[in-house]
Amino acid sequence: MAFVSHRQADLYVQRPAAGQFLFLVFGTNSGLISERARQLLRCVRNPDFSEPRILIYSGDTLASDPHSLLNEINSPGLFDEGLPAIRILLGSRSIIPILETIGRSGLSETPIVVEGGALKRSSPIRQWFESRSFAAAIECAPDHRKDLSCLIDFEARAAGIAIETDAKEYLLNILGEDRLLLLLELEKLFLYKLNQTTINLNDTMELFSRSSTLSHQSTVLESFSGAVERVIDVVHNATNAPFDGQSVAIYALRHALGLHRARTLIDQGNSSDAVLQNLLRALNAVEQRSEVLNQLRATSMLRQESLIASFYELLKATRDAATLVDDRIFRELIKAAKIRQLQKRGSA
Repeated sequence: MAFVSHRQADLYVQRPAAGQFLFLVFGTNSGLISERARQLLRCVRNPDFSEPRILIYSGDTLASDPHSLLNEINSPGLFDEGLPAIRILLGSRSIIPILETIGRSGLSETPIVVEGGALKRSSPIRQWFESRSFAAAIECAPDHRKDLSCLIDFEARAAGIAIETDAKEYLLNILGEDRLLLLLELEKLFLYKLNQTTINLNDTMELFSRSSTLSHQSTVLESFSGAVERVIDVVHNATNAPFDGQSVAIYALRHALGLHRARTLIDQGNSSDAVLQNLLRALNAVEQRSEVLNQLRATSMLRQESLIASFYELLKATRDAATLVDDRIFRELIKAAKIRQLQKRGSA
């Protein structure tokens, strides 16, 4: 059985088993799924190249056009980067026939990671991965506060910086239990305090006070609520007022992750009232209960996964071209608002 439990997963993704090149990363922890997918692709990439050529696909798109993946794998890169690495975001349609074809093709030099949500042991895709010698199913369970505290300590040691206890508690309180957001904010914090050897509470509070927190949260809430005109107003006024695109993207990513996690928990049979209360606290949106509830009811898992991937990629790109990234964030917020607005009209 090629099943890797949550406790074994951190060690496994650093040293995947020999001969395994197809991986299913699944669970209720969206941030951890993305993180482990990236680690897997780094660890099994072609050692002749510093970075793999990564292709990202929707599972539903591949189910409609199964030959496109093999065609892309067999096509040489423009700069001869070697074989690509593949990330597939699992949708509602089965991709097992495609995986069977890949398994028989002998393309063992092409690592493929399928990212799924909460999958029961009886799920066909999970059973397929667990029963193949060249594949593995890797579990990603929710993080606990102790896990995230250890993660902060690990990242701080790797950066050569000591972080004081009250500063660590502040980060945990303001960022909640989203591992992906925590890693992004830690990277930002360490860069901001590059020449320091110790980070204290004032450093963390100063970093978060540099952006208009309430304004950014409001912009994201309006985007996810379908308030197209108000989001466009924010975009038009951004050139005349302070606007931290990275912070907006962080809040948008946090919002999408929160909705995705809440929808998953409800689908698993958890109390919708309890899940909603936790979501409102995590998003700091207790006063917007009605609108967040409407968003949760209308949440499409595939759409949220697409938004999570989009905003995560935007945050990664901020280092290279912050201004251009701001423009892309504007477009993504407006697009999300328009999709929600269409949903509202369809249900009217």
